[in-house]
Amino acid sequence: MKKMILMSTIILLSIACAPKNSYTSNYNIMSSTVKLDDGTEVLGKIDYPLNAVESKVKVKDVNNETIKIDKKLISKIICATTSGPIEYENMKVYKGWNATKIHKRRIILGTSMKGEVTLYFCNRSFRQNTGGNSSIWVSEIYYYCKRDNEPAATLIHIDMNMKAIGKNSTFRHFGRKYFADNSEIVDKIDKREYTYENLFEVVALYNSKFKTK
Repeated sequence: MKKMILMSTIILLSIACAPKNSYTSNYNIMSSTVKLDDGTEVLGKIDYPLNAVESKVKVKDVNNETIKIDKKLISKIICATTSGPIEYENMKVYKGWNATKIHKRRIILGTSMKGEVTLYFCNRSFRQNTGGNSSIWVSEIYYYCKRDNEPAATLIHIDMNMKAIGKNSTFRHFGRKYFADNSEIVDKIDKREYTYENLFEVVALYNSKFKTK
């Protein structure tokens, strides 16, 4: 009975913490604070969600004028919305299938779930040519995990708005490594009881094993 209650709580928590409507810009952004590395703050409203493909963040100031800020200069972005706060942080991430080297360029990631392991996300949207004059609009969400003592975030899963072969391969590869200290999670990933569709549940279950900070 206790186990059923715990799992119900974890599932509800994972749903509540998921980045809602990450492909669309239907959040009512009331205000945004863009913090730069040099300590400067820019107040206004950003377009949500941020598009990782773009090199600059657009901010509408109090005069409704658009300011473009190079992402390389940004430290953090805090948005007040009608659905609660959204926080972005410019951080380092591991690259490659081995995830042993760190990208030189930081990536601005949104916070999705906080805990012993924090789950981050970033959106990528772009038009992809499919031959001739045809093209399709591609929308992706890259999910990363990071512990406080880790120097960079680790890619866990890539979600996309189209069907793809081997869609679970990224989560299976990185998830087994990242949650290696939890045999229950690794075993269920091996047996495909946990797939990329259970990402939030997996992170919530992992964090439930640690005391709340």
